[in-house]
Amino acid sequence: MKLALIWNWILYFAYLYQFPSKLPKTQNLNEDVKIITSMPEWAAKLDRVTMGFDRCEFLKIKMSHGSKLIIDANEGYALISGLRIGPIIAKNLRTAVNLINRGISLGATHIIVPKHMKFPNKLFNLIELTERENEVNLRMIYGKNISQKLDNFYALGTYAKG
Repeated sequence: MKLALIWNWILYFAYLYQFPSKLPKTQNLNEDVKIITSMPEWAAKLDRVTMGFDRCEFLKIKMSHGSKLIIDANEGYALISGLRIGPIIAKNLRTAVNLINRGISLGATHIIVPKHMKFPNKLFNLIELTERENEVNLRMIYGKNISQKLDNFYALGTYAKG
């Protein structure tokens, strides 16, 4: 019985990365990425499908405490909390990069990225990220499996919560 429980644990590391101080010359800002004040239904649905459960109340609380919501309409969203961007939920890599670029232009300086085989890590091919020393955190998930679509998940919001 105990052995079966061990297999339900998923361990992975989450790393804090620093952005470059300005956008690379090869990347332009996409004017379709906008700051909005409330979570549209399409974004809430994309988040539910990606994460496997409803986080709308959590995200609304984050926004009520000053987090900025940026969207690329019907393609993805990100929250900017202080100097950090995340979570980033996007249908594709192009959208994730557009959201990150807008986040950098709005003052985001860092991002928390999980390192696990189920998480996309193609960001590193397109954006110069510098790992911050001693800023790694072991994460674990325990419990029943939930239906997730993690290929839409590009960055964590915080170490404690996705």
